[in-house]
Amino acid sequence: MKEEMKEFQTFQFLEGLEMQEWKIELPHFTLLHYKEWKQYILDNSTKEQQEIFSSTLNTINEASIVLNIKLKSNNYQDAMERARVLSEKFEHMMHFIIADLNFIYCVGTKNVRKFELSTVVTFDKTGFGFGNKTHIFHKDYKVHSSLILSKAFGYDKLWNLIGKEKLSPLNKRIITSIEWIGKAMWERDYTKSFIQIMIAFEVLLQHQSNSFISSSIANQISEWGAFIYSGKFETRLKTYKKIKDLYGLRSKIVHSGFDGVTVDNLYDALNLIKSIIINLVVKEEFLDISIDTLAAKINDMKFS
Repeated sequence: MKEEMKEFQTFQFLEGLEMQEWKIELPHFTLLHYKEWKQYILDNSTKEQQEIFSSTLNTINEASIVLNIKLKSNNYQDAMERARVLSEKFEHMMHFIIADLNFIYCVGTKNVRKFELSTVVTFDKTGFGFGNKTHIFHKDYKVHSSLILSKAFGYDKLWNLIGKEKLSPLNKRIITSIEWIGKAMWERDYTKSFIQIMIAFEVLLQHQSNSFISSSIANQISEWGAFIYSGKFETRLKTYKKIKDLYGLRSKIVHSGFDGVTVDNLYDALNLIKSIIINLVVKEEFLDISIDTLAAKINDMKFS
């Protein structure tokens, strides 16, 4: 006998956001102010429940934003696990939108805003000394529904996609690429961040056709990226060369241990992959297109 599906709601507490609106409704998610949410919960609880809630929530930052996820499941454990996965997707999508290469904005369920000092001891033959190392103090990102639901950038469509369980192969690639970009924005090491952005390129743009002869990965992702990025010949040519150069840098890191990645390298890679993803979900010519049809379209454009 099939178990009955029930509707569950989970509430998780986000650090790193500042929200002026009363709440923000997103596909699959709702953002609420912690103080108002807490008061609502207490007002609608019994005295025993109030005592449990008060003792459980007394460590939560009062400035937190509550992430509400609604989903259907047949059991509590499955609902919790799916909510955990969705909350991670939410964080990656936020970092994709913010795209902060200065690493001062960091949104998540962990206490990312904590200001910390760590003790450093240094010594040589003549003596020793003590010092403090200051860790980065993350700022709150001012979130607005008009920004994170922007139709011009396709964010409204992307929020809808990240909560879906069944995706087309191309949409699955888009969401996986966003997750890699989100992970890259957590990194403070330029080289590690760059590698993860380049993985996003490969996930999204690498395609193995059924032909016996295949171009190199660098050529293939550079071609696909250039044709999706722009309709102008000169811009495509520059984009093709830029992606190929970036992929060459990626190979240099992987195969020879190069660690001289600059913020300009990161900016170029991030700007390109974001624009390519946005074009895929916004431009009419790419709407509801399959991977094979996209491959054929790019091939036709290449030889036209």
